[in-house]
Amino acid sequence: MSSADFEPERYADEYRERALAMIEKKVEGQEITVSEAPEGGAQIIDLMEALRASLEKKGGAPAKTASKPQAPARKPAKRAQPAAPAARKSAKK
Repeated sequence: MSSADFEPERYADEYRERALAMIEKKVEGQEITVSEAPEGGAQIIDLMEALRASLEKKGGAPAKTASKPQAPARKPAKRAQPAAPAARKSAKK
């Protein structure tokens, strides 16, 4: 980013080159094979379970079997009283 000059010829489009090479092979009559994606993948971690285990290990959280204290019940919201209608002034004729 220190240079203001962009020189696209310094870069190569590798995907396009591979695609054109495969097209050329197909035109010549060669069989094109696509490699299979490797099976397996990233290990999936249950973050909540890992957090619980970490907290239990440090003694910072109670075990799963402990019951949570219930929050006190809330009172229903007060309804707003309708505003009294404004007094009408008599029109002078």
